[in-house]
Amino acid sequence: MSRKPSPSLPPDHPPPVKCTQLRDKKKAQVCIVSRTRLEVKVQYDHDLIEIFKKMPTRAYNTKTSLWSFGIEDYNSLVKAIQSSCKHVELDLIPRPVVNLFLSQLQTQPHSIQAKSHPSVIDWSRIETKLSTALMELVPKEGVEYSIKRDDRVLIADDMGLGKTLQAIAVMSYYHSDWPLLVVCPSSVRLTWAEAFKRWIPSLVDADINVILTTKGCGSFCLVNIISYDLLVRMSKDITEHRFSAIIADESHFLKNYRTARSKAAIPVIKSARRAVLLSGTPALSRPIELYTQITAVDKNFRLVSHTQFGLRYCNGVKSQFGWDFSGASNMSELQLYLEDSIMIRRMKSEVLDQLPSKTRKMVLLDLSSLKGGSKEWKDYKRQLNDAGKLKKLERRTALLPLFDVTGKMKLPAVKDYILDMLEGGRKIIVFGHHVSVLNGLCEALDKKAIIYIRIDGKTPADMRQALCDQFQHSEQCQVAVLSITTANAGLTLTAASTVIFAELFWNPGILVQAEDRAYRIGQKSSVNVHYLIAKDTVDDCIWPLIQNKLSVLSQAGLAKDDFSSAESAVLTAKDATQKTLMDCFGDLVSKSEMDQLSNFDDTLELDTPGTSVS
Repeated sequence: MSRKPSPSLPPDHPPPVKCTQLRDKKKAQVCIVSRTRLEVKVQYDHDLIEIFKKMPTRAYNTKTSLWSFGIEDYNSLVKAIQSSCKHVELDLIPRPVVNLFLSQLQTQPHSIQAKSHPSVIDWSRIETKLSTALMELVPKEGVEYSIKRDDRVLIADDMGLGKTLQAIAVMSYYHSDWPLLVVCPSSVRLTWAEAFKRWIPSLVDADINVILTTKGCGSFCLVNIISYDLLVRMSKDITEHRFSAIIADESHFLKNYRTARSKAAIPVIKSARRAVLLSGTPALSRPIELYTQITAVDKNFRLVSHTQFGLRYCNGVKSQFGWDFSGASNMSELQLYLEDSIMIRRMKSEVLDQLPSKTRKMVLLDLSSLKGGSKEWKDYKRQLNDAGKLKKLERRTALLPLFDVTGKMKLPAVKDYILDMLEGGRKIIVFGHHVSVLNGLCEALDKKAIIYIRIDGKTPADMRQALCDQFQHSEQCQVAVLSITTANAGLTLTAASTVIFAELFWNPGILVQAEDRAYRIGQKSSVNVHYLIAKDTVDDCIWPLIQNKLSVLSQAGLAKDDFSSAESAVLTAKDATQKTLMDCFGDLVSKSEMDQLSNFDDTLELDTPGTSVS
């Protein structure tokens, strides 16, 4: 008796085949596509389809030819595939990621929830001045997000959205967990100290310890500020103290888990009860750079190894030299997890209507290496003292060269600050006045192989536009090094939204014009202006002078800008020497002499050693 032939099936429906160990392996990737749904990416397989059809939340997208399911079906779906389809190799979602979204389904769908977090924030726990500033100056969502997560977060807002202010507010809320440790680039240690003094008036000088050398770790105060490099050298002391509250500024400095700074900082952050990481560019170029930051803050994610992270989110490829994790994969899943667990990130474009179009910040430079007793510093201070004893015209003659010396004294700290800023991967504009400062900046950029343009008095007029075009359109060109007197007008450099003044200038109108090289038509971001100031130098006098002059003009309706809202306290003279210097400059700003200082002509500039030629 002959058998009847099997009915033919259409080519797109191959006959069912029993699952056996001999069948070709198929790879199926399960990935989260929203807070409530996941997808399975796999080639057609009859047995898998049969399993998919049994899932209660199944859905099939005819456009993408992909099956999706509710997050709640994840465990049963995986179990069914692993037991019935041995020929399918599953690329599974990391367990901490799945657990997060499953737990959220058990509370309230489509919302960001966290276990045992306060539903109402008691703003009275934050000092009045600080909470008021949050309402007026920066979006306060970062503070709310952080507090709802018991203060273990990564605030990754774009530059200029007030990350420093938000971090101070969050730590103020948890003041009971202090002493506080702030780890930051060396160039901004003093700026952090000034920020705490400004926004938390109840703190006195004795409450803030800026650690400048390895000898500064003998005793800790309420607020302790240390650089990443010093933390490496003092990791034993810091670890033994067991800080419960930590702020890690510019946390992308920890992107490589193999570096000494990461090995020193990560354990300290992990052991703290409260930890706030700040970075406008948390992953500079590759997702793998996020791994150390995530595991430092997120205790649950530490179950995921570096290799597992690289395979899942960095398109890991095995080569003869080992694993290559320079790529990116499953970015939507990673972003969803970060947003719902530890990270808040807002771009300027999202909150631009809530921001001022231009903000100024006064950055205090660290000149401690000079103040220790070097001969150069002692000579400089002696000349400053001597200038105060001279008559008016003699004072001016004596002080103008000291303006040049101030630039040279600041240069090492200025270079550190610029290089730290470039870690963020953004274009910047840097203004200097003296040739020695411009040369020093360019030498530092050359040493790091950073591409830049330079425009000063020696740059031919017909080349300046070509240099501007290079800065505007070349992604590789990161820095514009400009002379304040030469390049304060007539140039458009809107590719950068950060303007840094390595030196001050006597005429505030020139400074405002220079700022506007970035702040003009075509600029799509809020512009951030950083003035680099050094205490116990001529800057102590020039900065208040600039503020006062613009304030007077503004009150008279002759200027639309003043510097009174710059994000830092105005420097004031505290010792007898600086009072004498202020008196000197008081004489200089009276009428004709102020005009001479404000309106340098070419001859006067050429007579001053090291100045930029217009």
